[in-house]
Amino acid sequence: MNIDDFYPTKYAKASDVRSTKTFELLDIATEEFEKGPKPVLFFKGANKGVVLNKTNSQRLKDEFGSDTDNWI
Repeated sequence: MNIDDFYPTKYAKASDVRSTKTFELLDIATEEFEKGPKPVLFFKGANKGVVLNKTNSQRLKDEFGSDTDNWI
């Protein structure tokens, strides 16, 4: 039994994306959370989006630049 099966979420967790698979970025959206808006990445063929924290956002910015339109 996987305990995560009892608590489904709209967004992917780290355990959902641990893989050597390459993902193609489909869209970046802003979604509202209790502590304010956050960017959410959506990938081609994936069922859930990935909410970006500040650290992951900075890593993507360092790699692809500040304009998220250029990340796709």
